[in-house]
Amino acid sequence: MVMKGQKLKQYSKELKLEAIRLHVEEKWTYRQINEHLAIQDKDRMKRWMRKSMESFFSHLKTEGLYPYDIRNLTEAQSRIEKYIRFYNRRRPQRKLNKLTPVEYRRQFAV
Repeated sequence: MVMKGQKLKQYSKELKLEAIRLHVEEKWTYRQINEHLAIQDKDRMKRWMRKSMESFFSHLKTEGLYPYDIRNLTEAQSRIEKYIRFYNRRRPQRKLNKLTPVEYRRQFAV
């Protein structure tokens, strides 16, 4: 809980991205991420996660679903799978220095 006049610690963009990556890709719990990255405020970290996922779902709907006349569940699933592949492999991300998510992760795999 934040007290009046208390200053909150600022976290770098890289740390936020790493926290999101650990949660999404490595399936780490919030507690594990907090302990590993020394993040003081679990609620703030949850907001980062929600913001990231809401952004993705917004792109999915506007770029991958709304432009098409989808008539059944099978077609919707196919469109979603195609969009996820496109998003990860071909769509550059401004927050990742105009790299695709796959290219961004490859930098750290070396």
